[in-house]
Amino acid sequence: MGQENKTYISPFLSDRMWSALANIALASFYLFFVYTNIQTLVVGFKLSVILLLAFNSCLVVLALVRRSPKSVTSSSFDYIIAFCGTLSPLLFLGLPGSSDHVVLLAMQIVGILFSFAGVLSLNRSFGLVPADRGIVTTGMYKFVRHPLYTGYVVLCFSFVLQNFSMRNVVAFIAFMIFESLRLLIEENFLSQNKDYADYMKKVRWRIFPRIW
Repeated sequence: MGQENKTYISPFLSDRMWSALANIALASFYLFFVYTNIQTLVVGFKLSVILLLAFNSCLVVLALVRRSPKSVTSSSFDYIIAFCGTLSPLLFLGLPGSSDHVVLLAMQIVGILFSFAGVLSLNRSFGLVPADRGIVTTGMYKFVRHPLYTGYVVLCFSFVLQNFSMRNVVAFIAFMIFESLRLLIEENFLSQNKDYADYMKKVRWRIFPRIW
């Protein structure tokens, strides 16, 4: 039943065209993100900006070398949510006039390490849109179902606190909304695979244990 809802062919674009559009959008927003934040670093050194730049650079590389999926959603809505969730953190802007805080920098580093642990568990199963590239249940996935999201939320939240502006707050709210929708859509798609449905029963928490 879920298969019918999530694998129909989009009336507007084919799967390959959606994938190409996603890569173009990701590259464009990433270059914009690098350009605006490099300007911030020219004015003054900020480790919080460098950490976010380095992490997002790694995510872009992983997205471009991701493994081909066994199956992928063809829902236009799913692609749009994935676009917005992926691109919203690339709107963050470091503020040269604000100071970094040791505790918040430590939170950023913890978030990065947690996300990278999730990425290492995924290997090349990393992707932008809901797709079955093989079910991963080892490593950090023994504790939460989406460890990469866990680390990314901690990283972005810490960054916004150190570079507080209305632009960054709005970008963070958009990030949280779209990533939450993206996560739910992804689980709905993957639960068509019995292995993932069984995994969801074993690992209860999505991002933060005892919270969600």
